[in-house]
Amino acid sequence: MPLATALSKIAPLSQGCQEALRTVSKSLAMKAGRNLLTLGQISDKLYYIEAGLVRAFYDTDTGREVSNWFDQEDGWVCSVQSFLTQTLANEYIQLLEDSQLIAVNYQDLLRLLNQYPELNFHFRLLSEYHLVVYDKRLQLLREQDALKRYQGFLELYPRLACRLQVKHVAQFLNLAPATLSRIRKKFQEGTSK
Repeated sequence: MPLATALSKIAPLSQGCQEALRTVSKSLAMKAGRNLLTLGQISDKLYYIEAGLVRAFYDTDTGREVSNWFDQEDGWVCSVQSFLTQTLANEYIQLLEDSQLIAVNYQDLLRLLNQYPELNFHFRLLSEYHLVVYDKRLQLLREQDALKRYQGFLELYPRLACRLQVKHVAQFLNLAPATLSRIRKKFQEGTSK
């Protein structure tokens, strides 16, 4: 699917804008385990996920991995702080499944945003959506009760629970994997009644 088609799901694009997007976007097929971004690189591409699953994570000073966020089909992926400021990333972005992506370079995107003001509307809506998700994620992670945190995770990422490894969800929720397994078991027992 061309990038213009993905953006047209939000609102129509002019023919000229669609053509310009086609010239700057690149389709990629990548294997699970590959990093789109590593710590200390500059996030210079915005990715659209046609198929696949992605996570962002960082390592703590003690060497423990912490998952920041996840995204899947129809998601837009970059290290936001690094991408917007063109500074070094403080996280990794990793493919958890074989993925089909569309990439657009930062400089090309800036040029198109200036050349086609209609694109600003699309990216404003995408930014608003991601700010809301970010706020929900912060609220979720401030929850003290681990069961409520897991329930919040299921509400935030309803289609991901069965696709993610327990360790990645546990890292995201700041729980030990064994604790999360017990919570999942309790949760499944409670929902099957």
